[in-house]
Amino acid sequence: FEIGWKGAIGAGFNYSLAAFHNHIHDYQDFVITEASLSSIVINARRASTQGLEATFAWYIDANWQFGATAGTVRAVYNDDLLNPATGFRLDGHRLQNVPRYTYNLHAQFGAGPWFARGEIAGAGSFETNAYNAANDVLH
Repeated sequence: FEIGWKGAIGAGFNYSLAAFHNHIHDYQDFVITEASLSSIVINARRASTQGLEATFAWYIDANWQFGATAGTVRAVYNDDLLNPATGFRLDGHRLQNVPRYTYNLHAQFGAGPWFARGEIAGAGSFETNAYNAANDVLH
């Protein structure tokens, strides 16, 4: 599900806020094997994501816009028997390649059919291995 709120304050400021929670069945995960550096797609039985997103835009005049976005997500495996022979499970481990947070700041100038935009974007750390070992986190 997702629930949100959009609004405006006066004529020059817009905002939106959203919260979400998803249960995913048969989650497909893209994995790069360590031994051969080849990629494979594996299926996890279930995963879940939940988080918050916020967007703000300030229209200074007809030409200038400044804005910001921010989001945070908790994404984990819920029912994944990674290795049936050993019984190793990934339940509760973070999903690979999903950052804990993201952000963006931008400024845009437009006149007629032309515009220019500058943007700074970033993301928090994320796992590069389903085992979530300390040396497998990118910052």
